[in-house]
Amino acid sequence: MLTHDFLTAVDRFRNSAFIADVFGAEYQRIYGDTKRKEAITYLRTVSSFDYQTYLPRI
Repeated sequence: MLTHDFLTAVDRFRNSAFIADVFGAEYQRIYGDTKRKEAITYLRTVSSFDYQTYLPRI
């Protein structure tokens, strides 16, 4: 099942028995950890839209 939330997708990948069987548990862990860090970094980034929309209001 697909999700619109990237962090949910990463969590599903990290907890999937199918993925562990296909790629191996070590790859699943490393890739899942990497993607989770990328997602968190992205979510912490302030976009140019945010700057243009909200900064002038301060």
